[in-house]
Amino acid sequence: MPAMNLRQIAAEMKSCYDRAPSGRECLAWWHFVDACRLHYRTEPQSDRAESFYPPTWFAVVWLAVAKGESPDYHPETGQWRGVPCI
Repeated sequence: MPAMNLRQIAAEMKSCYDRAPSGRECLAWWHFVDACRLHYRTEPQSDRAESFYPPTWFAVVWLAVAKGESPDYHPETGQWRGVPCI
C-alpha cells in the first residue's frame, strides 16, 4: 500500500460520512477525527494533515472503514457496532 497523508485518508473517510442517512451522524467520521487528535494531536482538516503521513496500520484501519469493509462499523451508515478500532 502506498503511503497516504492524513488529508488523503480524510478524503476517503468523507465517502463514509456522505453515505450516512440524512439527519444522522456518521460516528465513523467522528471516531476518525478523535483518533487523529488522540494519536497525532492534529485534525484531518488542519494544514498539518497535508504533510503528515501516519503509520500504515492507521491508514489500513480507516480505509477499511471508508470502504465499508470494517466489522466495527455499518458499511452503509458508518454507525459504530460497539467495538472501538482506535
